[in-house]
Amino acid sequence: MSNSNRQLVATTGPMQGIHSGMGLASKFMVLIFVIFTVVNVEFSSSIYSAIRGWIQDSLSWYYILVATIMLFACLYLMCSRFGSIRLGNDDARPEFSNFSWFAMLFSAGVGIGILFLWSG
Repeated sequence: MSNSNRQLVATTGPMQGIHSGMGLASKFMVLIFVIFTVVNVEFSSSIYSAIRGWIQDSLSWYYILVATIMLFACLYLMCSRFGSIRLGNDDARPEFSNFSWFAMLFSAGVGIGILFLWSG
């Protein structure tokens, strides 16, 4: 990164590590998206439904392919010699128990299921 670009990256605050121009551009895009959605609820709903329908019709094979590849990659890493590599320091212990991890993953799965049930 050049010196002039390094000066534009925030070093403190909630935007630490983010380029100020990129941060402002993303905030502006999110604001425009929210305003468009709030002002034109019916129109934006029809646009979003059409986009979601196109994605479901055109890219469902891609989603299944990527999910399958990731599943087999995780299984390979888990069962290979890389599965015993500790993430973190040698003396570090997990912050959460296996039961807590399972509960968090289960809750996230139920939450996303409810979200899609409610929106679909």
